[in-house]
Amino acid sequence: MKKILTITALLGVALLMVSCGESLEDTYKDYSGDGTSIRYVGRCRNISATPGWERILVQWTNNVDPVIKQIKIIWKYDEEADSVLLPAGTTEYSIEKVGGAGLGDRSFEITLTSVSEDGVESLPNTVYGRPYTNTHEEVLAFNRLVSSAYKLHDRAVLTFLQWQEGINAAHLTYTKKDGSQGYLELTPDLVAQKYYLIPDELDNNKPITVYRTAKLETCVDEIEFEPMEFDNTRVFNSDFQEDIRRVWGFDEIPEQWIESQTVLYLDGMSYNTIIDLLNFPNLKKVVLGAHRYFPESEVDDENYAQNAVLEPESSNFALQVLHELNGLVVERYNKHYPQLETTDFFVEKGMPFEPKVKLMDLKGKTFKVDPEDIMGYNSHIDRLTDGDFSTFWEPMRTTDAYQYQLSIDLGELKGISGVKIVQRKWENEQEQQVAPKYVRVLLSEDGINWGYATYLEQYPIGAANGEACYINFPATFGARYVMLMIPSGFYFSLNFTSIAEISFY
Repeated sequence: MKKILTITALLGVALLMVSCGESLEDTYKDYSGDGTSIRYVGRCRNISATPGWERILVQWTNNVDPVIKQIKIIWKYDEEADSVLLPAGTTEYSIEKVGGAGLGDRSFEITLTSVSEDGVESLPNTVYGRPYTNTHEEVLAFNRLVSSAYKLHDRAVLTFLQWQEGINAAHLTYTKKDGSQGYLELTPDLVAQKYYLIPDELDNNKPITVYRTAKLETCVDEIEFEPMEFDNTRVFNSDFQEDIRRVWGFDEIPEQWIESQTVLYLDGMSYNTIIDLLNFPNLKKVVLGAHRYFPESEVDDENYAQNAVLEPESSNFALQVLHELNGLVVERYNKHYPQLETTDFFVEKGMPFEPKVKLMDLKGKTFKVDPEDIMGYNSHIDRLTDGDFSTFWEPMRTTDAYQYQLSIDLGELKGISGVKIVQRKWENEQEQQVAPKYVRVLLSEDGINWGYATYLEQYPIGAANGEACYINFPATFGARYVMLMIPSGFYFSLNFTSIAEISFY
């Protein structure tokens, strides 16, 4: 009977251990050669490594083995390693350093063992963890919230990106004109406005700083992004900057030039947005389409005779702010940028007059074309210099695309300030899509060494029916030879192009 009770008691202890989530395998796993059991220290269960903000939170369930006196955690990345000994009964630990330095954006191998009083360790448990940092891809997926800050004297305009799910809170600070600190809470409703003129007068020599926090489901901590500062650096959209380079040649737009601009002409191309005008603090007038010259019959042609703005909302906002702060007026020729809101500070100017330039006499001179006409085909290259805008040059339609080289010998070295190109008048408006939208202009003194005559190697031109395109050079250059490189266009499975007239001034 006593033996039965002993066995029953042992079974009860075993069941109790199993019910506590333990296994006899943890403590009585192996046997020596004489059959004596080798005792192992009980190891912990349910190990997890949860990423936090610049830390890894390790959690576990302790073993009930009474010999356990400490919990040992080792974490390492390549050759870097660190460790800690914790009192028995501890159930979590926050890993924040390795070798005295921050963890960085790395994945660590984390090993946890139970340690007995005499230093014997349990079998190890190994997990892996990676903290969230500013360079973690999930953190980088959050946008900046504030896209840009345009500073105009003592005022500032903010443009916003989308308020993303997971952002907890955001605000920005700035220095007011009187030296006190300004504060603006950013909310989903405010950000949804996309644009905002800060009502306070600012000291714009001081930065505007944006603060953001966010929460990810897989992160145990709130994410606190690094503060983002907007200083006095001006940022331009690429298409707007390219158009300034077309006219002025700036690779980097000088601050002094920006400050001196009171009038800007926009007519070189269509833009995504003209919000870049907010970079010009002293702007008083914007002139639209003053340098595009085509017959009045083409004014309503939306495809070729009207420059466009693809983001009218931001563009209208910029014009309105500049009108409010600077008294800006807008002069518009023809019907360019019809997407813009016509306000009481818009002045419609009608048709612009072509500039008065002295055209060179090209009588008796004919362009050479490469590739040349073949198989007896006559592209009428002579019509480019006949002074008749109703005639045109048109190379053979082919399945191959070409960059046509039109070169001419002026007979002697001459001073050249620009090129005038007149587009053909197309009867078939669908074919008009092959009209050249850009050209390359090169000059040479000897016909061997060539240089580009414009700031942009690929110079954009208008493609309206009968449009006269004036390409002004940065200076008057001496040249005997002129070459225009013109690409073919694609229409109905064939490549070709056409021009009515080319002349120089």
